[in-house]
Amino acid sequence: MSVETYILYANGTGQIVAVFSGTEEDAVATAANNSLPYLKSMSGVNAMLQYVQDGQIVNRPASPVVLTGLTLSHVPVPAVVQINSSFYATNDATVEIDITNPGAYLVSVVAFPYVDAAFEVTA
Repeated sequence: MSVETYILYANGTGQIVAVFSGTEEDAVATAANNSLPYLKSMSGVNAMLQYVQDGQIVNRPASPVVLTGLTLSHVPVPAVVQINSSFYATNDATVEIDITNPGAYLVSVVAFPYVDAAFEVTA
């Protein structure tokens, strides 16, 4: 029995939720225990940059989000906007960032399957 690299991924979205090494028997058992499909893959799979589409591991598309001043535009719907450690769900393609205290803020936009967008905002 040879050891290979496998992934578990979410049905419907293709989001890779685990990358592991083991035998095919290990993969079948792990997939069954987690109620998730699996694929044999090449080593070097990166769940932050790849996902499963039509049974193949492919690169996630680049985020279309643009930051102009304190306005995020081209936000995929739905998305989650993170400002430092606070999370805000949105169904709007344009998001105004409301920051009242001066300082530097890390702003991220999560909208799978797009690669997360990250910006530093100074107010």
